[in-house]
Amino acid sequence: EKAVLAGRLVRPDNCEQCGSAGSFADGRSAIQAHHDDYNKPLQVRWLCQKCHHQWHKKYAPIMAKGGPEPTEIDVISGGFP
Repeated sequence: EKAVLAGRLVRPDNCEQCGSAGSFADGRSAIQAHHDDYNKPLQVRWLCQKCHHQWHKKYAPIMAKGGPEPTEIDVISGGFP
């Protein structure tokens, strides 16, 4: 989020996976930055919430070196807004 605010990353209007666009009721973009590898924070794929959840159900990201152990994800929200 800091990289987006600083202009280092630009959030697109559409999901890279399915092409959908949109925003949440509170005005936030429905397109989320997804990290395959948390050691590379500026290498992201832009996914809608549905595609982001589907990726995390099927795959596990590479966790950051020295970072916290992954925790259980809330079934309802998948850990995402």
